[in-house]
Amino acid sequence: MAKKKDEILTLTPKGLFSVLLNHDETLLREFMDGLELYMRRMYSKECGAIIFDGKEFIFASVGKKKEGKK
Repeated sequence: MAKKKDEILTLTPKGLFSVLLNHDETLLREFMDGLELYMRRMYSKECGAIIFDGKEFIFASVGKKKEGKK
């Protein structure tokens, strides 16, 4: 018999927050709106990012790499 490949699932940030908020759509929407507003206010001229360094989440700006420059 042919061996069936295992399905690989990816957890999105929205999916993670949904699980943590017990799938409450209202709380999830309010949380995501608040997070988006925070990122827009803090990083309006930059690329805002949420980075996980293995121990904690860090809010930081991430610059775009321009072609021809290091």
